Amino acid sequence: MWTLAVLVLLTMGAAGRVSAAPGDLHPDARWIAEGQALLAREAVYLQKRIAGDLEGIYAFQHPEYRKRITFDEFRFYDGRVVFNFRELAREHISGAQPPSLEEVRRQGHRTDPLGFPAPVIYKWFPHNLFTLQKHFVESVSISADGKHAMVTLKLEGKEKLPPFLRFPILFDTTRKYADYWEKVNGRWYITLLADAARLSGNTVEYLIPNGNAAWQTLEWIEIDPRQLESEAPGQP
Repeated sequence: MWTLAVLVLLTMGAAGRVSAAPGDLHPDARWIAEGQALLAREAVYLQKRIAGDLEGIYAFQHPEYRKRITFDEFRFYDGRVVFNFRELAREHISGAQPPSLEEVRRQGHRTDPLGFPAPVIYKWFPHNLFTLQKHFVESVSISADGKHAMVTLKLEGKEKLPPFLRFPILFDTTRKYADYWEKVNGRWYITLLADAARLSGNTVEYLIPNGNAAWQTLEWIEIDPRQLESEAPGQP
């Protein structure tokens, strides 16, 4: 999985990269300020996810996403639902169709195989078996036009083997993760996302930009996170 995840990240911005590393004598102050503002948003967004604050997480989603996905649907799917999931479901005529918005609102929550209410838990990955303990920002990239950004994270935590075993087994794990941002009216929001597995059949478990091919053509300004340690200006 690590190899595939890294490949997705490396293909982003294949058209060109411009470094803003600590060794630069005159790093562009604009990109430092942009990176600080972005990381301020990332930090709050990360804390909302750690706390399982689905309402807070929903507020960070792209305005177009919030037009198409209500908070009721977002909560129903534990915060892991792409903006066009209903259209995708209709493409598979033989498959089970998702409940309507009216059904989602009437049920309020999903149920487990025995019919009991399933707990609402934010899902970093398709399953709920990963518990985050530590996180590190590995890289920050902003497109040359200042409209798109990518923050790469390293997540450390515990993972539990599937519950078919008689005794629960936990093990330490490290996972790569990436958040993709888009600036809308001067403010950073999570861009419209797609399921990487659905698009390419690989095992990258986090969601990637819906317009992934277009993102790969962007020129990226890469900023070392160590340059962004000071408090970001403005409100997150």
